[in-house]
Amino acid sequence: MKAPLLFIFTFALAAGTIHAVDPDLARLQKSYDEASRRALQPIQATYQAELQKLLEQHTKNGKLEAAIEVKGEIQRLSEQSNPPSVSEQMDEAALRKKLLKGRFILFFAPPRSKLMTFGGSGRIDEGGAVQEHKWKLVGNELQIYNEPGQLAYTLAYDAATDSFKQNGTACLWMSRKAYLQNAPK
Repeated sequence: MKAPLLFIFTFALAAGTIHAVDPDLARLQKSYDEASRRALQPIQATYQAELQKLLEQHTKNGKLEAAIEVKGEIQRLSEQSNPPSVSEQMDEAALRKKLLKGRFILFFAPPRSKLMTFGGSGRIDEGGAVQEHKWKLVGNELQIYNEPGQLAYTLAYDAATDSFKQNGTACLWMSRKAYLQNAPK
């Protein structure tokens, strides 16, 4: 029984790595990718929150080597969690171009907001601050990091509204319901 299930699971994972021309297959792939992400999100959020507590504990107790090791694990987790799906991979280049060429308004604690532009080096140019210092695009997810390198915001692109909205991924300011939209011209 385990061998057929393993085959089905492996086949399902492999199906997510094939570029679908058929719109029905693309829709199914996107649905599968989203369901997988939703299923793993609570586990990853709990692990990341526990890592953050451990980092604070080690820092407070002066255990710098242990704190550096934990910080490395937090970074590794943020880089590998939520790998881009097939549909997201197709859009990542276009989203990167959009971010580099555009001006945006970050509603960081709605209705509080500020103008923001993104530099090609991964730094936030206009609107950059201690809390919004660097950025990274992973699939359709915009990750904004503070100056110490902690994940401050995770915003997923929403094609229906042409904006980036907080997606529930664990981050420092996830309770703020932040979003990013195009600045008026």
